[in-house]
Amino acid sequence: MTSLISYFIAGGNIMWVLLVCSVLSWAIVIERAIRLSRKRLIDDGTVHEVRAALGRGDLNGAEEAAKSSPVLVGLVLHKGIDEYRYTEADIETAFQGAAERQLQVLWNNMGALNTIARVATMLGLLGTVVGMVLGFEELTKAGVAKEKLAEAIGVALITTVGGLCVAIPSIICESWLKAKIRRLLTEFEEILLEVVKAARIGGVTKDLAREGIKNARPALSASAPAKAPSQPAAAAKD
Repeated sequence: MTSLISYFIAGGNIMWVLLVCSVLSWAIVIERAIRLSRKRLIDDGTVHEVRAALGRGDLNGAEEAAKSSPVLVGLVLHKGIDEYRYTEADIETAFQGAAERQLQVLWNNMGALNTIARVATMLGLLGTVVGMVLGFEELTKAGVAKEKLAEAIGVALITTVGGLCVAIPSIICESWLKAKIRRLLTEFEEILLEVVKAARIGGVTKDLAREGIKNARPALSASAPAKAPSQPAAAAKD
């Protein structure tokens, strides 16, 4: 432990920057690992309820089941039904469009993780080059000696080691998380295909979707404040 601390201090200020990069990298990995847990994204019960409702032609029931779900799949299905109801898109296009927009959250912070991996490598090389330049300057002043030259190069290479120690785990974790995201996207795609198939079997059509809009209008009209009666026109003077 003492030797590691001494190496860290010998590496100079860039080692502190690399430490910050390491902390950020692991924070992103832990956050993504938790957020990308399947139970936080896909609720099999909600998917079954939505499919069953659409299979019966009950679009309103499917929408209510999707809206009541706290996980991402419920949001995707609710937005898909909402888009189908209020736009001219067909059922498949509506679900695909909703999925493309809502599933972008799966990629949150992945770009930052990739950037940290690349920057850490460059910072390590920068620290090495700077350290060697400073070391050779000191050697020029003091005269050439093999021992001092070896010591200067050894200290300079510490930042390269530090940069690689940050970059390598980041790259490995990024690849693992991307593979996890691709599996989840495939599963979401299969769910949407099954939901669209159920909607077509249940005979869900645009007329049925618009019927839900019509049924909602009386409630909206009833809640709207009544207009004040117009004042009678003034009588014409003789």
